[in-house]
This record gives sequence, C-alpha cells and structure tokens, in this order.
Amino acid sequence: MIEVQSLSVKYQQNTILNNIDLTLKPKETLAIIGPSGCGKSTLLYCLAGLLKPYQGNIHIKGEIINKPRRQTGVILQEYGLFPWKTVFQNAALGLTLRHEDKSKIKKRVNDVLEQLHIKEQCHRYPIQLSGGQQQRVAIARALATNPDLLLMDEPFSSLDTIVREELQGVILDLYKKRSLSVVFVTHNIEEAVFLGKRIMIMTPKSGRIKSILDNPCFGDHHIRSEIAFHEMCVRVREELEAEQHDQSTC
Repeated sequence: MIEVQSLSVKYQQNTILNNIDLTLKPKETLAIIGPSGCGKSTLLYCLAGLLKPYQGNIHIKGEIINKPRRQTGVILQEYGLFPWKTVFQNAALGLTLRHEDKSKIKKRVNDVLEQLHIKEQCHRYPIQLSGGQQQRVAIARALATNPDLLLMDEPFSSLDTIVREELQGVILDLYKKRSLSVVFVTHNIEEAVFLGKRIMIMTPKSGRIKSILDNPCFGDHHIRSEIAFHEMCVRVREELEAEQHDQSTC
C-alpha cells in the first residue's frame, strides 16, 4: 500500500526527516508517536502529497506521491470546517469540488452522516455543534470521497477523554467496515495502542524512526480494561523515555 524510501525533508538548515524508510500493507493501521518536533506531522503531510519530499520517494499503490491523491482522506486537528456551511455542505465539500452528480453526493453524504450518528444535525452550522460533533463532520467529509487511505493528524487532541475514546471507537468501527488503511499522528500513548496495529516511535530532534512495534491489542473495543493493553502502553512509554534519555545524554 505505502512504500517510503529514503525520505528526507529539510527546512532551511534544519533536517526535519532523516532517511525514513517505511512499508505499510493494505488495511493496516499505523500510529506515529514521538515528542514534539520529531517530524510526525511532516511525514503525514508528505504522505498526503501536501509537502514535496526534499529527497527520496513515496509510493502509494505504485503511484509516486508528489501532490494530493484522490483516494486519500485527510483529517486534521483543527477540523477545517467552513462556519458558513451546514453540516451536510461541509461533509459534501470533497465531492462537490469533484463535480460529482448531485444525487450521488446526497446519497453518499447522507449514508456517511448516518454511519457517524450525526445525520440529524445535517442542517446545523459548526458553531451549533459540540467539539465531538464537529470532528464527526470532519470524519464524514474525509470518508464521503470513499478513500482507501485515511491520514489523521492529532484528530482528537482537543477533546475530553470520554468524547476522545468514543471517536476512537468510531474510527475502529469504520476501519472494520471499510477497506481502509489508516495512518495517524498522536501524542497519546493509549490512543496509539488502541488504534495502531503497528506503532512507530520517532526519535526527538533527529527525525528518524527509533522502532516499529507490532501491537497485539489492536482491534478489540474492550481492550482498555485488559492487562495486556496496559502492558503495551508501558512498553511504548519505556521506548519513548529511553529514547529521550539517550538524547539528553548525548
């Protein structure tokens, strides 16, 4: 599905990503976690085709990525909803920009809004919605274009714990129902363990991959109450803390 080869990104004299190699199989989920400034979001924007690599290549389904791809959906932390558009209009934006048939747009958007339990809000405006509802609209907009790859940059970080966990469950449900690959950036260890079939830990400052862990806890809605979940969280935390300690002693 995704092949990243020797990807490096520099900004002025600063190296943001340094020789990244990564492979993601179809219908896998990958959590990218690490301290601020390690290049997590930069890598995601490269995968989205929003940032041209300084060096190296990205292939998605054999296609070289140097611009946004039609089959890639993107969800950002800030939601990106237009305040003057209704829920339906915001969710339909991608399809509208592609000049899809109006009847197709209506059916696709209504189906997705219903999946996300927000169809009853379709005539409301973003200001009339809670944060969790606004994020559901952002998810609906990404899914309405029927993507095979979903990229998310800290999508739930501004939400309280209960709403955050609820939406994590929504993403897991959508992943199971659709033929989706998912890559997401997070600072939250529990979120990485709940939604990441694989968990990629990035090093601070150097823009490299420290390790990629296989996660046996992935895919179970009730895993948060299990010992195995907490053990996996501890393992990820230890990897992060060990890396930060190594950097501080260099």
